[in-house]
Amino acid sequence: MLNLNHIKCQEIVKKYKLLSHSSYSKSKGQNFIFDDILLERIVHFANIPPRSLCLEIGPGPGGLTKEILKKEPQELVCIDTDIMIIHCISDVFKGFNNINIVHANALDITLKNTFKDRKFHIISNLPYNIGCVLLTNWMREINLIHDMTLMFQKEVAERIVATTGTKKYGRLTVLCQILCDIEYGFEVEKEYFTPQPKVDSTVIKLKPKENSDQLIPLIPIIEKLTHHLFQNRRKQIKNAFKALFPLDFEDVLSSVNLSPTQRPEEIPAQTFLDIARKLAG
Repeated sequence: MLNLNHIKCQEIVKKYKLLSHSSYSKSKGQNFIFDDILLERIVHFANIPPRSLCLEIGPGPGGLTKEILKKEPQELVCIDTDIMIIHCISDVFKGFNNINIVHANALDITLKNTFKDRKFHIISNLPYNIGCVLLTNWMREINLIHDMTLMFQKEVAERIVATTGTKKYGRLTVLCQILCDIEYGFEVEKEYFTPQPKVDSTVIKLKPKENSDQLIPLIPIIEKLTHHLFQNRRKQIKNAFKALFPLDFEDVLSSVNLSPTQRPEEIPAQTFLDIARKLAG
């Protein structure tokens, strides 16, 4: 079996011409990391135990894949839409029987079908252009996830961990903070990536709360509620609540200790959950 320490991403990219083949596109958000110390740090932060089930989206030349395999997972599923990436890592890791490489669009994959109701860990340097959508999709299957160690654009990570009353606080903040405990990991400067993006990135860890599986039926309501309120985030919530609760909006506001003059960004995530429960009846 191949010694994992002998795998060098920069050499793999050159060998398989991953940055020059016709299907490669910056618009896909493909940015590779070659620094082994950084890749090791990401997996160390993930803290996955041996014999775990793991999922990686967008493995690229296999740098993060290599570090995950060092932790001896029971199974690592790697999903990528780029056929050249699939051919590359299938060749590089052909001696390992605990890796399952899938050619698919991650946006079309359901976690239940991938792991058959088994809980797993997600560790990924997410493509910039689909990171938020993927995270939102995964929240709808939060009962299948042990935790998620993810790299986002710094601005997206700041939205996820934002505090009430700040400009970054919004729909993504509310959904993530209702369902998960969030640990801010570390920032990754843009110079670590090839091709170099215009922005820095941040690694964070999301761990589903104990009762998160019970909240899955409320997620569509939370999404509708936050969409309704945050589309006019600087306006007072009175009119928005009149539309949601035409007969008793004042009683609803009072029951969750909100003033009609407050703005959406001033409403804590827990209060959004309380309102969603009232909408659910």
